[in-house]
Amino acid sequence: MEILHILDKLDKDLLIFLNQLYHPVLDPIMLYATERFFWIPFYACLIIFIFWKLRLEGIWILLTIALLIVAADQFASGLLKPLTERLRPCHNEEVIPYLRLLKNCGGQYGFISSHAANTFALAVFLSLVFKKVKWMMLLYPWAFLVSYSRVYLAVHYPGDILAGAVSGAVWGIVFYYLYKQSFKLTKQRPIPELIKD
Repeated sequence: MEILHILDKLDKDLLIFLNQLYHPVLDPIMLYATERFFWIPFYACLIIFIFWKLRLEGIWILLTIALLIVAADQFASGLLKPLTERLRPCHNEEVIPYLRLLKNCGGQYGFISSHAANTFALAVFLSLVFKKVKWMMLLYPWAFLVSYSRVYLAVHYPGDILAGAVSGAVWGIVFYYLYKQSFKLTKQRPIPELIKD
């Protein structure tokens, strides 16, 4: 248990340090980045790209993505948050005096971050499906920005983000291989690795 206390203290100290690395110009950027609805045009562009590349096969990709996000999100919010009951920093009286709080805190518990899990799940899955499309790697900076905004706004600890990102990456890999397996079973879909720029 001692190691958990040490890790918890390091996590809190790192949050306080990172939360104080702010600039007024970054405040609105981070507030927008953390809002899911702000990214609707971005998601719409991804959907258009998927159908442009894959035509009707895009339906299977979108269905897989929907199931992927449900799995990643429910693992984070439905299982781990109520299981660990780790208070968000903005609900923790021990660290609140040292934090800049710019928005409402949200739910009571924060381990692991659903934002990190969902964005990294999507980034990993799509970058694997579209291996030949180089700009898909830009999904990783996007996932990082969304995830880091949660620390900047003091609604998650860095450990919540790291664990969420790892969890999301694992889910992305699992669903990619499930998608590939479904291709092998039907033998009617385009092999993901052949999808090019």
